Amino acid sequence: MSVRLITLTIAAFLFGALAAGGVGVRVIREVRTSEDATSLPAQNIARADGYHVDPGEPLISSVALVPDALVFGEDGLEISYDLASLAPSRGIAPSPPGPPLYAKRWLVEAIGGEFEGVQETPGETRVKFALLAGGSIDQIEAVRVIEAFVPAPFEVPVAISSAEPTVFPVSGVEVVLVGTTNDGDATTIEVRIVTDDDVVRDVQIVGDGPGWRPASVGGDTVTITRENGDEAADFLLIVFGTSWVPIDGEFTVNIGAFDE
Repeated sequence: MSVRLITLTIAAFLFGALAAGGVGVRVIREVRTSEDATSLPAQNIARADGYHVDPGEPLISSVALVPDALVFGEDGLEISYDLASLAPSRGIAPSPPGPPLYAKRWLVEAIGGEFEGVQETPGETRVKFALLAGGSIDQIEAVRVIEAFVPAPFEVPVAISSAEPTVFPVSGVEVVLVGTTNDGDATTIEVRIVTDDDVVRDVQIVGDGPGWRPASVGGDTVTITRENGDEAADFLLIVFGTSWVPIDGEFTVNIGAFDE
């Protein structure tokens, strides 16, 4: 038996043994050319720059505002829309929970003047304007978002005490020490959180450092206990939540993108 035949016999035996043992085998035929293989030249590779946003969908920060409907009713004009976050999700901290954008103030330019609409609550995706009932889209010349906010998490250490019972960790948040009790082994404090919902959301408080027990929440009041606590000392806390950060500029929405 020739050396080539012996080699092929051994190879066939090995492939058969692998296949019998449940191991997948793929035979690849090697193709050689007279010249060394090279990668594609850079000019043959198309790169995607930016986000894919349809015409009429303004990109505010990394959020696309997707027009839905523009409806004239008995109370005037109502605009509805959807939000689509286009922020990258790999290799970065997760986005804060809740809506990715707060499109608060809008402006409609129409025959007869300009009309401003305000979205009162973050998370809503509709805004109303005091236009005359029974109008039509033909009367509208332009639609713009003139004030918008995106969420950003915050985490701020604060010190609170009976001598200084009120602190303002961030704009729109007020933390007030309501009362303290001490039983000899631990000190319990009650703290009230006052927030401006247009500026912040999901505000929480925990103790900063060792000895703090988990907080309990009742309405806008947080109760926290520190073991071996001194009632007269400062209480070190951490206030965290999400703050609405304003975005500069105005953003035009294509009227033709709305369904009437």
